[in-house]
Amino acid sequence: LNLSNPNPVRVQIRSFSSSLSGIRVYLQSISDRTGQSMNPEGSAALGAPLTRRSSGGAVPLILLQPGCVATLQIEVTSPEVPEKAETISTSGYFTLGTDFEKLRTAITFTTLPGNLTFFPPLLRVGLAFPGLIPRKLLVARSTFQVPVTVL
Repeated sequence: LNLSNPNPVRVQIRSFSSSLSGIRVYLQSISDRTGQSMNPEGSAALGAPLTRRSSGGAVPLILLQPGCVATLQIEVTSPEVPEKAETISTSGYFTLGTDFEKLRTAITFTTLPGNLTFFPPLLRVGLAFPGLIPRKLLVARSTFQVPVTVL
C-alpha cells in the first residue's frame, strides 16, 4: 500500500487500528518526489510493525513530508479452518488516522484448508559468478483443493 502526500504541508499518521486481530502493518520505505529513499520520521521504524493505538499520540507513527510516499506492507494471518469446513470468509478493515481524517481500508479474504510443502526444504546454491547460472530442482506439493501459484 502506498500512501502519497500531494499536499504542500506534512501529514502526520497518528493512529492505527484494525477490526482484525491477525493483521500487521509494516513500514517498508519512505521516498521523496524523485524516488530517493528517506529516513523515517515518527515512531515507526523501517521493517517493524506499526504500534496499534486508537488515538493520536504526542509523536506521530509516520510523518510524511510534502510530495513523499510511504510504502506499507500489510500482513494478514488467517484464522484456522476447522476440519469439517471447506472455507472461511473473513472481512474487516484497518484504519490509519491523521489530524484531519481517518483512512479506512477494507480487507476481505477466504481461507482454504491445505498446505504447501517444498523438497528440499532448504535450497543451497553453490558458488556463482557472472555468466554462470546455477540451477537447482525444487519440488512443491500442495494439498489445497484449488490450483496454487507460487511466485
